[in-house]
Amino acid sequence: MAASDVDGVAARVARVKSAPRRTKKQRQQDELAAASAAEVETENATSDNSDAETEEAPDAHPAQSLVVEQLRKLGRPVHIRDFERSFTRQGREKLGQYSGDLSGLMDELVHAGLVIQTRKRTYGLPEAMNLVRGRFQASKSGFGFVVPDSGGDDYYIPEGSTMEAWTGDTVLIRPEGRGGRRGDSPAGVVVRVVERSSVQLVGSLEHSHGYAFLKPDDARNRNRIMLVPEGLEGLPDGARMVTKLFWPEETGEDEVYGQVLKVLGNEDDPETETQAVIIKYGLRGDFPDEVLEEAEAIPARIPEAALSGRLDLRNYNIFTVDGRDAKDFDDAIHIQPTPEGNFVVGVHIADVSHYVKAGQPLDDEAYARATSVYLPGQVLPMLPEHLSNGVCSLVPDEDRLTLSALIEINLGGDILGVQLTPSVIRSKARLTYDEVQAYSEAVATLPEQARALEGDLHLLLKITSRLRQRRLREGALDFKMREVKVDVGKDGHLELVPVREETARGMIEDLMLLANKVVARALLERNVPGLYRIHEEPTLARFQDVSSAIGRLGLAFPGNEPTPQAYQAVLKQVRGTGQETAVNTLLLRSMQQAKYAGENLGHFGLAFDEYLHFTSPIRRYPDLLVHRMLKASLSGELSDRLKADVNGRLSEMGRHTSERERTASEAERDLTKYYQAKWAQENLDGVFPGYVSGVIASGLFVALENGVEGRIHISNLDDDYYLYIEEAGILKGKTSGKVFRVGENITIRITQVNPLARQIEFSQESNMDGNEVRPRARRGGDRESSKREKLSTMVPSVPVARTSQEEQQQAAPNASRPPRTGSARPDTGKPDAGNTDTGKTETGRSEARQARTGAERPAQRSASLSGGLGGGKRRIITLDRPRNEHLRPVNVTVQRMYFGDWTLDNMPPEDGQGGGNYQRSGGGSGGFRGGRPQQGSARSSERQTGERQTSERTGGSAGRAQSGQPRDGQSRGQEGRAPRQQAAPAQTSVAVTASSEGADSADASKRRRRRRGRRGGNGATG
Repeated sequence: MAASDVDGVAARVARVKSAPRRTKKQRQQDELAAASAAEVETENATSDNSDAETEEAPDAHPAQSLVVEQLRKLGRPVHIRDFERSFTRQGREKLGQYSGDLSGLMDELVHAGLVIQTRKRTYGLPEAMNLVRGRFQASKSGFGFVVPDSGGDDYYIPEGSTMEAWTGDTVLIRPEGRGGRRGDSPAGVVVRVVERSSVQLVGSLEHSHGYAFLKPDDARNRNRIMLVPEGLEGLPDGARMVTKLFWPEETGEDEVYGQVLKVLGNEDDPETETQAVIIKYGLRGDFPDEVLEEAEAIPARIPEAALSGRLDLRNYNIFTVDGRDAKDFDDAIHIQPTPEGNFVVGVHIADVSHYVKAGQPLDDEAYARATSVYLPGQVLPMLPEHLSNGVCSLVPDEDRLTLSALIEINLGGDILGVQLTPSVIRSKARLTYDEVQAYSEAVATLPEQARALEGDLHLLLKITSRLRQRRLREGALDFKMREVKVDVGKDGHLELVPVREETARGMIEDLMLLANKVVARALLERNVPGLYRIHEEPTLARFQDVSSAIGRLGLAFPGNEPTPQAYQAVLKQVRGTGQETAVNTLLLRSMQQAKYAGENLGHFGLAFDEYLHFTSPIRRYPDLLVHRMLKASLSGELSDRLKADVNGRLSEMGRHTSERERTASEAERDLTKYYQAKWAQENLDGVFPGYVSGVIASGLFVALENGVEGRIHISNLDDDYYLYIEEAGILKGKTSGKVFRVGENITIRITQVNPLARQIEFSQESNMDGNEVRPRARRGGDRESSKREKLSTMVPSVPVARTSQEEQQQAAPNASRPPRTGSARPDTGKPDAGNTDTGKTETGRSEARQARTGAERPAQRSASLSGGLGGGKRRIITLDRPRNEHLRPVNVTVQRMYFGDWTLDNMPPEDGQGGGNYQRSGGGSGGFRGGRPQQGSARSSERQTGERQTSERTGGSAGRAQSGQPRDGQSRGQEGRAPRQQAAPAQTSVAVTASSEGADSADASKRRRRRRGRRGGNGATG
């Protein structure tokens, strides 16, 4: 929508309200545009893919299902007239009212994305046209994924191919090869947005160039939404508000725009943020009036007629164990010894299905919510409070209707018998986890009113301990995760309370698992429909990823197969170590999400062959459905027609309840992060211990003991330059070698907090435990400054040859050593300016070879220079070589390594001024030729002969050699030239005179120009 049209938006909004659906012609135009992407595939469609399943609408009319099935049988796109003739008389009768208006029914199916209309006005199924229908999930980076309705792998949608789809939208995509971060995921392109999931949006008000925009709270919605002016008068920037969205599919505009529905507030406060989260995730707050009326009509006291046919357990020692602040008590337990020495364990669950009847407004609302949502500071129950905290809650000393599972087991945990029956109970006590934990640790007795239950509690603790040991032996996974509960008082005071792994919680958990398992087995044996809780094994790709991740920590899966036993073995290896939390997190992320389904597929994490949810019907709709079906089976009211009806809806019910469960978890996690950010804001600049919970290219994620998690950007790791090694999953210091990996302990400081964005920034306060840190290397500039400072303290002197006495001391042992075959004889020195052509050629080769090999051989770390003239005392100068000096150009490396930096003072005069030699005013002889040390002098440092000593004593200025250690490459270079040097011994021993130097100035100039070229263009100086 153009910015200039914003003043007319209000009028268009009014038109949208009066006509919310687009016309038939407009929808057909949309379908034609979407179908054009699949036109080629349509012509080649065959009946081979006619068996592919199509996900039907949740409340599809039987006529719609009949049309989809007929298209599947035809196996090709058909025109509407041909499609009408394809039905038999019985088929047309099943169409009912649509038999005379089949085109209208086809339009509805096209609008729902179940049928595609091509440009040629033929109709076909999406899968037959190489299209996939699914639900879109956006990311903050612009790309997204599509979860197919028919199951299978998710499709990666690259940025720019999403058609502005938002998270939750139903879309049609065309598969196109593979993509993703590693290129191993199926990829696709969105060709049509079938249905928008977002009706409202929460964000902050912004003004730009005189227009109002909404900045969404959800970072996955990256574009600002233009707002109509109505309701914005006097609102400042940053005001939090709820807007209604108007999509281009409905309005015909180019972009989505919004209208303010409600202003939440102008400040960052918990109450405003809670309301924003409720609206953001589409949670249901207040109950409709008709639902409240139905709930309030239920009597608080149980009528006598309701007790008929129920097992009376009111005299048994039944009690509840829940959290300190719990209000809805939906499960109670008891234990009773048998004469045979076994035990009957009773698990009693509130009979919610007795009050919530199928098809009533109360049931419809419960299904729409699907689960209770426990936000920090607020609970959104699935059922009205009159039921959840009153009639159905198993409070002490009140008769309550229940559905009981009476399970006979022995001391070894073997199940000997099961009885499932409706019952009535009266709870004897309401215990808390803290009270039971204190009793189990023998630090306190039970409260006075529950003292009679101590014997039963002791037996239950013993039995559940055996059950847990048995379950772990069979392969159940026991994750030890840090859980944190956010307590928000009425005054808004925030407290983060870590949840401990306690015996009391474990006792209740084991009893609930036992009841869920036996009820699942009973439904399978009786062929009763219900929603099972399934947890499939990890996919091969995820298993390979986690195998690599734990391999970097020195761990491995036994057998390299994704089995519960393999996962359990890894968990045992890290139990009690510093890697425990990190490895638990890695293993959890590798597994698929548990979900609800109409078919039993087992539970990987629990190592159960059958499993469902039975024990919480007050807060979970799948449990309520199981109760309803089980009671119908026990009473004989489960007819074949009811079975067929329920089985037909199980697939959609499983998808809906799983989706609502995930949404509730995301909302709880989102608001919890907000409160954690508020805690961090209160503790800004505080120092806390933590551990690395994640490593990415841009830095580290660190979790604290209280569950708060933040990020250390790589720029805040300022003790070194860090490189991300993806294969190892680590950040490694370039110089120090220090490593950051998952699970390592680290101390951090809280530096920045943004509660609205849920962002917490840390900085590293100290080094991690177990990392031995070496001294940090100096930067390049620091190294050069240090070297210049060291060189400035030296007194420049012209290097001269060693004294004759020193030369004789080193030449004597070398002269007495006989030459070996294939090796060079003792070096006699190189001819200088007065050399023959052979001598000059050898010098040039030596210089070229040293230039080529100087970058490959490590340079010598120190050089000894003779100081003074005529045999004066030597000065030993040591220059520390930087770590990466060998990477520099060789002409610079050799000079800095032995003689310091180049300066104008050290450069030789122009040709003709002394024949290329550099002599100081003191009359001393020079050892530099053309601004570089003589190659021959470096080669003859340790094994010079008496002939060279005689030459130096005669005063030949150019013949005096620079003293230094020979390099290995130079010694090897002499071996190939030994015969030639032996053929002209007189040339290598004759002193060079000043006149001969002038005769060879042209050759020296050529060599000097070659050396300057290698130095990168240093011109002549002088």
